[in-house]
Amino acid sequence: MADYEAGLSTHGLATKFHINPETVGLHLKRNGVKTRLSVRAIPPADVPHVQDLRAQGLSYAKIGKQYGCSGVTVRNTLLQANSSE
Repeated sequence: MADYEAGLSTHGLATKFHINPETVGLHLKRNGVKTRLSVRAIPPADVPHVQDLRAQGLSYAKIGKQYGCSGVTVRNTLLQANSSE
């Protein structure tokens, strides 16, 4: 709990303790710790590279791992980029 309250993310705690980030969230909730919402965005300058990775056949999840975000974030970023073209 102290690490999280000191600023370590749920993903950081999951890595530190070799558990799933969702499990970290459950432990925090059970102990009455109010969690922070953290959405990692893909920088606009990286969108062309993400588009290339997707065109090469990489999954949203694999691309997300490279950028430290979820596959859903990758998908939403690409959808937004395609709608602005």
